[in-house]
Amino acid sequence: LCQPLRGRFYEGATLVTDDIKMRFNDEMLKIISEDGGDIVFKPGEFRIFSAKGETLDGEYLFPMPPGFDPQSFGGLPYASGIPNKNYETGDQPKFDITFGHKIHWMFNYQHGNTPGSFVTYRFWSPTGDPHPRSSFRFNQHVDWLNTAQYYAPITPPNDPSPWLLDGGLLPVGYMQLVLKGIHDHHYDTIGWEKDWRCRNWIQAPPFYVGKGLYMSDDPTIGHTQRVDAPYEFRFGSLLGSGRDVDDIIQHLGRSAIMSAEERVTAVPGLELPSAPIGSLAGFSGMRVDPGWVELGILNSEWSKGFYPRGAATDLSGRSLYLAQAKATAYQSGVTGPGVGNSFLHPMIPRTDVYQYLNNSVSMELKDKNNVNGGHTPTDTKAYCDYWDHVFLLNDARWDDYFVSSLADQTRPGASKAVSLSENLKKLVEGEELANSRYLPHLGGRAASEVKLDLDAADGYLKAAAHLMVDGMFNVNSTSVIAWYSLFAGIRERQVVYRDENGDLVPVVIPEGKQIALSRFNTATTDKEGDDPEFGVRRDDGMQAWSGVRFLDDSQLVVLAEECVKQVKRRGPFLNFSEFINRRLSDDDLGTMGALQSAIDYDDDSPNSGSINYAFKSASDFMLKDADLGSHAFETPEAAVGSRFAGIPGYVIQSDLLKPISNTLSVRDDTFRIRTYGDALDGDGNVVARAWCEAIVQRVPEYVDDADDPEVPSLRINEDGEFTSLDESELGSVNRLFGRKFRIESFRWLSSTEI
Repeated sequence: LCQPLRGRFYEGATLVTDDIKMRFNDEMLKIISEDGGDIVFKPGEFRIFSAKGETLDGEYLFPMPPGFDPQSFGGLPYASGIPNKNYETGDQPKFDITFGHKIHWMFNYQHGNTPGSFVTYRFWSPTGDPHPRSSFRFNQHVDWLNTAQYYAPITPPNDPSPWLLDGGLLPVGYMQLVLKGIHDHHYDTIGWEKDWRCRNWIQAPPFYVGKGLYMSDDPTIGHTQRVDAPYEFRFGSLLGSGRDVDDIIQHLGRSAIMSAEERVTAVPGLELPSAPIGSLAGFSGMRVDPGWVELGILNSEWSKGFYPRGAATDLSGRSLYLAQAKATAYQSGVTGPGVGNSFLHPMIPRTDVYQYLNNSVSMELKDKNNVNGGHTPTDTKAYCDYWDHVFLLNDARWDDYFVSSLADQTRPGASKAVSLSENLKKLVEGEELANSRYLPHLGGRAASEVKLDLDAADGYLKAAAHLMVDGMFNVNSTSVIAWYSLFAGIRERQVVYRDENGDLVPVVIPEGKQIALSRFNTATTDKEGDDPEFGVRRDDGMQAWSGVRFLDDSQLVVLAEECVKQVKRRGPFLNFSEFINRRLSDDDLGTMGALQSAIDYDDDSPNSGSINYAFKSASDFMLKDADLGSHAFETPEAAVGSRFAGIPGYVIQSDLLKPISNTLSVRDDTFRIRTYGDALDGDGNVVARAWCEAIVQRVPEYVDDADDPEVPSLRINEDGEFTSLDESELGSVNRLFGRKFRIESFRWLSSTEI
């Protein structure tokens, strides 16, 4: 990270210098351990290192000895204006420090940020080159201070802090970028702070870097930006003896992720599955943003540097070349709960999937050598576009794709080392698959022929032709009993977690509970996550949020009742994504989808028996309209509710969809057909009457076998529109009649059965 500071240094009451240049990192430096070896952290471990103050061998290697060294202040102490001497108690060394924007070629003003900005840098070098300038540079903006807050104080104003010597006080202050939690932070050195907490996992998920911002001088947009940011920039005076870790973390927190007030020290957010996933909802714990990109390929203008070379001093407009910011802008509007969920980002209107907000104005120095020479507002258009990414992904996936469970499981971490060929053999021989609800359908072909077909390179395109679902459920059902049975059936799915030894262990459902749900395909613990403040104690000793929840019978009954209410309000659902997604309507149907609305039916008035009540039970857990302050949200209704909405343990609809989505449908393929007939005499009198019943089922095969089952009836053209039936690849018979219906059973009925 790179942060310019401005400081004054005193010896007693004597001002030695008021022009200290300080920063915590140099973009040319590569931080290493004191001896050059690896620094290995345990999960969630908190350790303290001090900057040594000089680089090694001219290679920009910056050693960081362990522990707190009061003589190593600011990372580069002696090069920044502090006399090079070892101070003693009698010298009474003191500091007065503020954020600044000191003019120096290495400070981050060259990147077009608002004065006093805070920028995190991430370097990626596939060659291990110690010179980051030859590697891919990537930064995220968290410009927490606008031009009016130019010199925000870190230490108490007009009260220089003593330097730490034996028996003395800690010298300065602290800066910390933390994941927002439940507790509001008090800044002891500024008076303009507000409550910047939000529903982190919904509108500001910490695992997406596209929430960068240029802090606006418009107070409404500026406040919205701070609320919308995933992290909170904390700073202030640091008191205490500072002799050990415990003294320092009373301010910073025992975890490097959250603040001192938070009790959890481990926050599982995303998952890289160690085995093939079982449904589309299994993608919910994965990132939905793009990976690395060579920016110069996208736009040659972006290869230009921001810093003007030669005699030029005007930085106006230079941030338009800041390609790193443009690369992350894609992620604005991404909610934490991913594929299979339906939360609306408050920046987006309920009636749409996109919103433009002009919050990307960079205040750039007119003269890089004169910090008081004024600024030029430059619209970078880097973070202006808010897309409802999850809505669009759901719309593109849920009706066109499914997860067959026919996969190669011979990978490290898989519970069963079964190859793809072995799985295909199990399918055609009628053995149970990883998804036990899938049954084989050979379509009248030989088992060996079907296996050979599916084992080919394009076999994935033909899997649906050979799989049938045992007990498909139509989500348009208005039967409470049917919905209850669907949810109760989740008990058949075995949830597993990895213990401290890395072994897969079954999660045992406790007495009195009906089903187990897990946020992750492989849980991080077997303990239930129903305490957002304290989390659970995991096997590795970390105090963590858990994605495991156990639901009882009464909760399943209420959930079924609420689902029926949602079906009656929104149905019939004409396709699967319509059931998954929110409605594009200007009412509460546009805030969440049907299933999430059924889960969180009590958002307005929390019910002690509801599924997520533990995350709504305290008054400070719930955000209200009055808590939002002056903002620019298009849908403020999406910004209120539980602050913990979406965190691991808070049940979201993808948690329910994982075990059941492969058995859901918006239509029926099996039908009961009844008919009757009368025999009449010559006078028209009924002399005989008969009733009969047939159970018929639609199957993948077309009526005319000339077309294979995987041939689509329609295709989508380059404009995103369906072609007409006249352009179909199907033969004339199949264009007219479609797929076959097979009679599963037939019986005659008596009059008493009618």
